[in-house]
Amino acid sequence: MFDDSSGAVIAQCTTAPDDHTDIAATCTPLQALLLRGDLSGSWAAAVTGLSFSATQHLLAVPDCHVADAVSHNDGRPIAGVRSYACLMRAGDHDTDPGTPRAWSGQSRIAPEPAGTQLVCRYTTAPSTTRNEEHPALYSLVTRSLHHQNFLLLDTGACPAGTAPHQP
Repeated sequence: MFDDSSGAVIAQCTTAPDDHTDIAATCTPLQALLLRGDLSGSWAAAVTGLSFSATQHLLAVPDCHVADAVSHNDGRPIAGVRSYACLMRAGDHDTDPGTPRAWSGQSRIAPEPAGTQLVCRYTTAPSTTRNEEHPALYSLVTRSLHHQNFLLLDTGACPAGTAPHQP
């Protein structure tokens, strides 16, 4: 479950809630953030998950799920596109209870690219350090991030509008 105003994850439910769900009985309160995006390109279908390196301030290993992307309009699969979502349990980074919980680290596509394969991250600023612009390394993320998209290529170079991410 999400807080509509902040986008933060506020509970984890055993089943998808609806208008008749007893939230207290089926959901556990949780403080977490979401990291999500789409995967496209020649080997997107081979992606099984995401891993993270250089992490700081996480209370648990990120819980990531990858599935075929579907249209929000009609629920049909989007050919050649997969979506991922990672539950990030951010922790205290400065021992000040007045500041928001945060996490830092680098997302990595799994399995790692092999041979000439590469992973490009969509970004308008390849050397950005702003979390919203999909940096190479996230730093003190305090809110859920969406549209953190990747292009997976068999060979070549990352095109305009993307930056090399892996290897």
